[in-house]
Amino acid sequence: MGKPLKGILAAVVSLTLTLLLLEGLAFVAAGFRQTGDSIYYDKPCAKFNPIYGYRYTPGTCRVARIVGGRISYDETFDINSRGFVAPQEYTPAKQSPERYRYVAFGDSFTEASFLPRNWPQQLQTLWNENGVRDSEIYSFAVDGGGLANWHRIFFLDVVPNYDFDALIIASFVDNLKREFSILHMDDERAYFKRFPRPFDSRQTFLARGLPRMEATYEIVGETRFDELIDAAQRGGEWHRPPLRLHGLDWLLERRSNRNQAQRVAEEMAHANRAVESLPEGAGRDVVLTHLTRRYGPGAARQLAQVLDHCNQHGKPVILAAVPHKETLLAGLQHGDRARENFHQRELRLVAAAFGIEYFDGYAAFSDVTPRRINDELWLQNDGHWNENGSDRFAAALHDFLRDRSR
Repeated sequence: MGKPLKGILAAVVSLTLTLLLLEGLAFVAAGFRQTGDSIYYDKPCAKFNPIYGYRYTPGTCRVARIVGGRISYDETFDINSRGFVAPQEYTPAKQSPERYRYVAFGDSFTEASFLPRNWPQQLQTLWNENGVRDSEIYSFAVDGGGLANWHRIFFLDVVPNYDFDALIIASFVDNLKREFSILHMDDERAYFKRFPRPFDSRQTFLARGLPRMEATYEIVGETRFDELIDAAQRGGEWHRPPLRLHGLDWLLERRSNRNQAQRVAEEMAHANRAVESLPEGAGRDVVLTHLTRRYGPGAARQLAQVLDHCNQHGKPVILAAVPHKETLLAGLQHGDRARENFHQRELRLVAAAFGIEYFDGYAAFSDVTPRRINDELWLQNDGHWNENGSDRFAAALHDFLRDRSR
């Protein structure tokens, strides 16, 4: 055997042994991994609903997220008799004509079952503390939902069944393009998926929808829930991982994270270009054309129908921008605190074109540092704000509503 060939074989053997050693070390290290990387519920507390996408079972439910062995949140939330995350009961009719009722649409930032209280609850608390007894807010937020859910809820439940005086649309960065979101739980799993069209009946959903859904969260029961939380608080348990080649998974994961960050940056750049082309003072038709290009004709039509209905019936609308963390940080880190990002600009111009009010939720965080955003106002290992961030948004909205004329 020639020297070159021997050298090649030696290199191959050396590389193989090195990889095996890494595999062995990683196998042991993986055993001390996080106690689950998932969102957990203590019971199956949400079921498919043809109007909302899902409704919660009245009572209480506990939810937690554990990432990398660390608890991002662990909360027990209240569900009223109509299936909404709210401590108060919802009554279709107002208690008195003088009472001013806001209806709120939003997604997980507004429903916020993972927080001690969501921003609508905090807004109600601020009204009560300041002696504003004639105002109330009902949240019809949908976790994971967006415009497709809001449109259906608005016309099939809110308009025919509830008295209300004004509408608040708390729109996160991608809410206008989201398809109809459905959450459904059985005894072991929670399933979530967005569909191009809603299902009009439970039978149709079970036959055509549920088989296409992914099990995204786990239903673990009270005892196992407590075990997972206790283990995470102790720093994790040792779990013998499956015997497979996975020792270099961390390299692939890091690459995946870099790819994800790059994808988000590319999407933000694309959104910036798209919104920059929307001229200042754009009229309704120009804005609808823009929304059609960005989100599709269905989304543009649905938003116009909701806003037109409110305008025609004398119901004020506040279109509120719910901050996207990465977009917020990008502005703070580059010193562009006063410059609008694409999310702010788009919602402001939409509001102006339809003659409704705009609330800039980003402004509530314009005077804080990126470090405070990360450490004090947003959840760890999660893209949502924490209780402090949610309360900050509520306080700013409270001042905005106090100053506006009804």
